[in-house]
Order: sequence, then C-alpha cells, then structure tokens
Amino acid sequence: MPIITVECVAMSRETKEKFIQEITAKASEITNIRSEAFTIIFHENGSDNFGVGGKILSEIMNQK
Repeated sequence: MPIITVECVAMSRETKEKFIQEITAKASEITNIRSEAFTIIFHENGSDNFGVGGKILSEIMNQK
C-alpha cells in the first residue's frame, strides 16, 4: 500500500479532493499499481511554520 505524504499550508476540501484524484491517477499510471492501493496523508501547517528563500512564508504571502 503506497503512502504519499504531503506537507503543506491549509487547503480547501475541494483542492484536496482534486489533488487526491490527480496525484493518485498519475502515481498509479507511473507505478502500475492500482489506484485503490494508494493512501494520501496531508500534514497541514500554518504559513508561519514554513521558511522560503530566507523569509517566513506568511510574510511572503502578505506581500502579494
């Protein structure tokens, strides 16, 4: 049973559903493992818990 773990900021239910569908389909295609065998786990973190390019992600997001 392949497990795909995703570290990310919070996502909407709709975004997660699309992500799960598309990543599962692609992973199944690449590995030739049936899609029903895949499990995807989301670890959602606040944007203050990510650093990108030497800055806290929440600051980067606020600048956009």
